[in-house]
Amino acid sequence: MKDIPARVPLALERKPEVLAPLYQGSGDQGMIGIVVRNDGWEEVRGSLFVEFEGKDNGIKFTAPNQEFVCARRLETTAMHAPILTSYATNGVSNALLAGRYIVSFFISVDKGDKTFEKIPITTDTPIEIEVLPNTAPYKLSIKGIDFLTNGKVSDQQVFDPKETQTLGLMALAELRGSKGYSGALRYRAMDIDDGTFTELGSNLMSLSNPSPTSLLRVRWLNSLSIV
Repeated sequence: MKDIPARVPLALERKPEVLAPLYQGSGDQGMIGIVVRNDGWEEVRGSLFVEFEGKDNGIKFTAPNQEFVCARRLETTAMHAPILTSYATNGVSNALLAGRYIVSFFISVDKGDKTFEKIPITTDTPIEIEVLPNTAPYKLSIKGIDFLTNGKVSDQQVFDPKETQTLGLMALAELRGSKGYSGALRYRAMDIDDGTFTELGSNLMSLSNPSPTSLLRVRWLNSLSIV
């Protein structure tokens, strides 16, 4: 990949969110959600990449998944980065061990003639992500989140209370496990200014098949009034 000096300043709007945990040596796909601010006058369209560097083990790893994204001009855009923690290339194994990693993001823009423009997504402070040991009896993953403002689907994650009367949340969750499970899936909102949480509700989940490939998808919708 040939690097070309970035033409548009991109930056993380806030700390990334781990929507689906990353497990060592697992074939399950993790997911990181980010919000990107584009201060330029041009849209940025390309493949979103995530790079890892181990804090303790020194491992350097670029996730093989490439999510096509578009950073809107003079806007903030929510993006999802799907991540596999292990893969093989030409018989060579690449894998993340359990531990903490510094992560960085960039968008690769295809300029044609096998030339790519690498546009980094900058951040004021290093971003840390933890890769977990693959020992949990259950795995809960959030596969997608949509917001609805005033009854309409929105791809934004920052809302003006003067313009938004109602705010809806719709998400798709996936639960996998090796034995039966029954219980509530609780969800809450965090105030990014002071870190306080507001409980939004819960949804009952049940997984009775003991197969390791058991799968249950749950979708819920919660509407909030903006005061």
